[in-house]
Amino acid sequence: MPIDWNKVVSTKVREIVRAAQNAPQEAIVCAMLDIDAARAGRVSPGVQQLIADTQLVGAIPISDVQGHRLVCIPVGLKTLITALGKYEDTAELEKRIKTGGSLILWAVCLGAEDRRLIDIHVHKPEHN
Repeated sequence: MPIDWNKVVSTKVREIVRAAQNAPQEAIVCAMLDIDAARAGRVSPGVQQLIADTQLVGAIPISDVQGHRLVCIPVGLKTLITALGKYEDTAELEKRIKTGGSLILWAVCLGAEDRRLIDIHVHKPEHN
């Protein structure tokens, strides 16, 4: 069953924001992925590179209502682009991620077959 990323982010927004706030570096991106899929090798080489580069430092576990075991890795945008960029074109991702305004961070959902960007704003993050 595919992961409903919008539901995950909307129900776990406080945990995601807290992970970003406690990150060892300034995190404007929380990369989210299915840790079981990663362990089984069912994620892209770029996602595998991100895991290797970050060593999951600052990552927090997040479970969704469907029972997926997810992890949220707070990272800087440069770290994300560098890891993914070794194996895939990141131009569209870089173009879509903007900073400023009431934006607090981006949730970059790295599914096995889909990518989703969800912006999280400072004002009323529970409504994101």
